Amino acid sequence: MSDLTLRELLIQYNKSKGWDFGNGNNELYETFEECCDVVWQGEPDHHRWYSITDIVREVPDGEGERYFEDQSWHCTGDGDINDCGWSVPDLDDLVEVFPKEVMTTIYVTKDKL
Repeated sequence: MSDLTLRELLIQYNKSKGWDFGNGNNELYETFEECCDVVWQGEPDHHRWYSITDIVREVPDGEGERYFEDQSWHCTGDGDINDCGWSVPDLDDLVEVFPKEVMTTIYVTKDKL
């Protein structure tokens, strides 16, 4: 695993695709949002006019994949997420997370065994 920051990974990704991009946070966040798959999402936190869901995006690294936590906002009323208070997060504030497999026990009726 490399020691590159998320910002550096996204710059490297854009260069590998031959894309012209700005070094600005907004342009790189757009790459993160559009090109990095969501591999996990939590339960939505519902508010009056919008919902926020914690998500994890998979970011390609030359040595494999790395994972970063983000949020997905959905506006439930008129307007868009910018009207609800969302703004592009600073890439340096997005936390790297790591997959951890855990066993979960659920209970089902006899017919679903």
